[in-house]
Amino acid sequence: MKTFCSIRNGCPGRSRLRPGLGAVALAAAGLVWVAGCSDDVVCADKTTPYIVARVEEVGAGRAGSTQVEVYCASDPRMSPGSLSATIAQRQLSDPVEAEDQVGFLMTLSDTQIVWQTGTSCPLEVTTEFGIATSQEAVPGSFEVTAPETVTVGEPLTLSWTASNGADYYRVQAALDGTQGTTELDIAVSGTSVSLDATEVGSAGVFSGVVWAVAGRFPQSGAEGNVADEGWGYYSIAYRDSSGDFEVVVLDSAALR
Repeated sequence: MKTFCSIRNGCPGRSRLRPGLGAVALAAAGLVWVAGCSDDVVCADKTTPYIVARVEEVGAGRAGSTQVEVYCASDPRMSPGSLSATIAQRQLSDPVEAEDQVGFLMTLSDTQIVWQTGTSCPLEVTTEFGIATSQEAVPGSFEVTAPETVTVGEPLTLSWTASNGADYYRVQAALDGTQGTTELDIAVSGTSVSLDATEVGSAGVFSGVVWAVAGRFPQSGAEGNVADEGWGYYSIAYRDSSGDFEVVVLDSAALR
């Protein structure tokens, strides 16, 4: 199985969100979990905990559900007994050690209550430093347009209507082709993206989904949107059935 971490310049490490048709790699666990400082995130003179919070909100058309992950780290390492988090006053799970990172993870999974588009979802994370806060709203519905077929070697362009409240869009897709499976996970600041033969290089079925995301994208020089006794990034991603797409990629040799 091949994985394209970034359709422009390699795998994660120097992630960027580019304007227009630009794209950037996203970590497999979600929206760029960064355990501390890196080339991508500037954190000079930060002594309060670093927090990355991600909400995935799936619309009722996709058997609605809410998934939340909040990652928190500080130096020196905090005690889990001092750590708790709520989203829209909903209590998250007790903290557990995050895999492969120094810090703790708290989660929420709910298929009964789904926050509707436009719902404001305040975040509160309590640590031994105090309470860190942020607030974002669930982005609005949108619709993806994709061609029914393309030929190997031709660009494949996806476009979508603008989502009210979205700051960028995440495209997750896979090509089940004659040369195996190729996976894509990219972020775009505009409302379209074109993929070339590097990304769609064999015949098969290219399918996936687009998410609308509200919140700051972690990148060099970008100010976080977590405030008070903490810093970091909080985002809410929304999708429903209108964000799905499927394209048949035809073998150019077979068409001759």
